[in-house]
Amino acid sequence: RNELYQDCTGSMFAFSGADGPTNERSHFVAFWAPQRWTLRWCGMNVPAANSTLTAAFHPDSNVADETVEVATSDVLVVRHRTLHRDLVMVWARWNLLVGRADAITLQGASPVGGHGSTCGCVQRRTPIGWLVLCHDKGSTLQFAVAFDTGNLVAAIDAAQQATCGTAAVDVGDTVARRLAPLDALPTLPNATLDRLSKKVYSIARLNTLSSEGAVRQHWATPDKSPHQMEYPWDTAFHAWGQLEVRPKLAAEMLTSMLDASNFTNDGVIPSTFVPWLPQNAPSDFQAPLLCWVSWEVFQETQDRGWLGRSYLILARHIEWILANRGQRDGLLHYAGSGTESAMDNSPVFRICNDLRNCTRQTHRPNVSSLAAPDLSTWVANEMKYLAMMAAALGDSSASARWRVMSAQLSARVHAQLWDEKDGYYYFLNSSSGEFLRMMSVAGFWPMLLDGVPPERVTRLVAHLHDPKLFATPAPLPTVARSDATFCRDMFRGPTWINLNFLTVRALERQAHVPGAREAAAQLRLRTIDLVARHYARFGSVFEFYDALDTVPPPPRVGDALEAMQVEVAQEASLLAQGAA
Repeated sequence: RNELYQDCTGSMFAFSGADGPTNERSHFVAFWAPQRWTLRWCGMNVPAANSTLTAAFHPDSNVADETVEVATSDVLVVRHRTLHRDLVMVWARWNLLVGRADAITLQGASPVGGHGSTCGCVQRRTPIGWLVLCHDKGSTLQFAVAFDTGNLVAAIDAAQQATCGTAAVDVGDTVARRLAPLDALPTLPNATLDRLSKKVYSIARLNTLSSEGAVRQHWATPDKSPHQMEYPWDTAFHAWGQLEVRPKLAAEMLTSMLDASNFTNDGVIPSTFVPWLPQNAPSDFQAPLLCWVSWEVFQETQDRGWLGRSYLILARHIEWILANRGQRDGLLHYAGSGTESAMDNSPVFRICNDLRNCTRQTHRPNVSSLAAPDLSTWVANEMKYLAMMAAALGDSSASARWRVMSAQLSARVHAQLWDEKDGYYYFLNSSSGEFLRMMSVAGFWPMLLDGVPPERVTRLVAHLHDPKLFATPAPLPTVARSDATFCRDMFRGPTWINLNFLTVRALERQAHVPGAREAAAQLRLRTIDLVARHYARFGSVFEFYDALDTVPPPPRVGDALEAMQVEVAQEASLLAQGAA
């Protein structure tokens, strides 16, 4: 899969499954390139630089007169001040891009004859299918790019009809329909944040897919490329986001992830699921958040049938984790891979001896001996929500059982994983009885649990405000700034937006303790400010940011860092000019 997406960086531009059928198996994905108004067709097993589509105004026009009016994940509108017309690109279907431009070029294409004097078409064959570009030679300046996995005639017909036929696609109407969901969002009083909210929702829509393969309803992916699969961790955050706008869609996304358990031998919800390869579902898991978000979705939908079906799968899943990751100390342990924690390369799981270029990492030995504060917290928290579900479904016996089990596990977290000397929750080596004294962001999450002594909350809040630890210019680092393992590589130091969200929720659980509510509000505002500032500069949002806020996103380490960031900056600077 990685070879399919070589040289593909930048913002994705594609059709949303919220608007109609999608086909992720096709690997048909476009990215914005650094060149002006140029798309790269990635996932076609050809070098991205040799598979581009470029739209332009008249060559004699002044580019300084071009202004971006709209730049979403499926619409681009560029206004020309002196020509008094727009350059437009918009997705009509998953495999049909339409628009208007003075000039349009598909690199590496050859002519297609026999389509009349007013319609010019070119074709390009790729290892995964046919690309066809047709443009109206008349006054409309309209064009269409169609893709078909194996049928050239079908691609030609689709592109020609969308451009030059009697039923040509109405570009303006298509733009309006794609923007309607963004226009329907609540308007925020702050114009910058209002624009950012629309951008974020546009990205969420981009990664919303329609039914496909073994998935019978909408589903969510971390990104349409290169991952193109479901992950429980990412699905939870997608559902939380959609909960604010379309709770029924959030429920569908969760159902799609829960249904993946039908394809594992033991009923566990797998760590990944490819809809068209269900037989490959692994019997492992990711950090469990699905009970929590499912309960919050139910609070909006009040669909007891959905809750009942979800509860059975979620209960079986948590039972599996207890049976397979529980040890004699009564706490939960990862099996040895950071993948289960969703913080893959955390220093808890991988050792790096050169933090300046940490591309070579080795797995920490005997990880399974470490009692995990995050996994133990997640499972205790999930059992609390299972208790609520069981009660709502009328099963008081099961509710009481889950509530007792949650309280017992929570008590063990507080009793065994808290270090009074440092005032922090650590990973504990159950064999030696020694703490792994590395302050990761996971140490804040036990505040999600009941029974946290108030004085511990006070000490944890103090760590949040300490510039030597977590009060970095762009908080929260995934590892404390003073820790010897701190660097700019993914979960070894950078600030992740979703982890900040979890920490805010944990602080809010302790709002009765002086300072916790204020710390939650401050972290929320600083996180939004971080995303907004970089969005204003780059026209996009990112998974994670440099906690020191000195390196542009995405912060990485290794020889390719500078070249990748330069290219991302070039591409993003074009899209940052105008609206969301």
